[in-house]
Amino acid sequence: MEVKRKVLSVIQKTIALTLAAAIVFTLTTPVYVQAKTKTISVKSHSEEYSASRAKKYATTVKKGTYTLKFKKAAGSHYRGYLKFKAPKKGTYSFTLSNLKTSNKKQVSGWMACCKSEYGSLYYANLKTKGGTFDQLFVTDRKIRIMPNYLTSRTGKLKLKKNETVYLYFQFIGSSGCGKTMTTKFVVK
Repeated sequence: MEVKRKVLSVIQKTIALTLAAAIVFTLTTPVYVQAKTKTISVKSHSEEYSASRAKKYATTVKKGTYTLKFKKAAGSHYRGYLKFKAPKKGTYSFTLSNLKTSNKKQVSGWMACCKSEYGSLYYANLKTKGGTFDQLFVTDRKIRIMPNYLTSRTGKLKLKKNETVYLYFQFIGSSGCGKTMTTKFVVK
């Protein structure tokens, strides 16, 4: 009987120590949650800059992570608009990275945040690590002859609550570029 109590006591202590270790491990191990990436097929259009065209073609985005998919327009261009409406007053960041054409040919381009006033669009100035610019220049690979073109660019813009900006994208691929192009786009 005495032996059974000792064995039972050892088993209880082992279980208690195991549970304590599991709790400590659970509380000290960070949990990583990856944001779900949404894919948007951006509507192609001609190169005309107007508020009416932006309203007609723009797809609405919210804060989040997106894969933007562009179809080749005339020539070697990939173009399109997105629309972002600020949910509250604050500074928002827009990041472009990971440009790719469907056949891995070189692609470069830019994004601009456009505000609408009196029926026309004008570029808003974006703050970046390198200064203030009205366009974010990006490329799929480092190119020495184009130092303003980076493989990842982030621009920040102050917006009022419910203020809307149109995000205009224009990319050009090298000759023989693929029918589609994708880029990672993050709004924070």
